[in-house]
Amino acid sequence: MVRLHSPFPDPLAPAREALIESFYRRASAAPATGLGQEREPGQLLAFRSRQAAEAPHARSREIAWRRAHEQELRALVGQWVILEGDELIANGPDPRALVAAARARGIQVPYLFFVEPAGENVKFGL
Repeated sequence: MVRLHSPFPDPLAPAREALIESFYRRASAAPATGLGQEREPGQLLAFRSRQAAEAPHARSREIAWRRAHEQELRALVGQWVILEGDELIANGPDPRALVAAARARGIQVPYLFFVEPAGENVKFGL
């Protein structure tokens, strides 16, 4: 993994590391064969990525909730938040603890995001 050096702290680093660790554990625990075929080490992750690409609106309820509850989210600036559908599951400073709490409630892939101060986030794209 390439690490960029910056004088500014990266608030997403803990969540990114937790996600990578989760992917690694899942891929390592997965059986080496599936549907009668051998798989390459990276094949499991590629298959899951293709599934996600085929369902582009899988988190539309969470995105709609974020747009509808911007005022409530302002009170959570600087915190991590987990949503599941229309429900706020947990919030706090430690994303790993939040993901663990969500999984304890049966949520396998929680929708996790960091609430940044209004006006300080930069949006760009193609």
